Amino acid sequence: MTTYVLIHGGGSTARFWDRLAPLLAVDGDRVLAVDLPGRGARPADLAAITVDDEVASVVADVSATAPDGPVVVVAHSSGGLVVPGVVAALRDDEGGSRVTAVVLVAALVPPEGGTGLDCMKPHHAEGLRGAVAA
Repeated sequence: MTTYVLIHGGGSTARFWDRLAPLLAVDGDRVLAVDLPGRGARPADLAAITVDDEVASVVADVSATAPDGPVVVVAHSSGGLVVPGVVAALRDDEGGSRVTAVVLVAALVPPEGGTGLDCMKPHHAEGLRGAVAA
């Protein structure tokens, strides 16, 4: 039984996946659409949340909902920033990973050592920098 872990983007919630989730939940497969911290059912201060916080939240949800079996991670927009951490956290003791596939849907994928700002359109990145500075 495969578990599809659906990670929304920064301006959304788990509800982003409402139309897709039923299409994946077939043949006994599970679907886990997560709310990242600060969104939906996970209240938190968005200004204080880190990517590591988001990774820990997703991994905790996976552990609680689907403690075993293969996982397919699907991420949209800034949800892509948490994918490397989720994949790393779901490695088994032998160094393999429960993650059998990753699907990125218009996801942010920064260069090695980069940040989410590095893969945004310049005017979006500048707007975010200005908001953080304020």
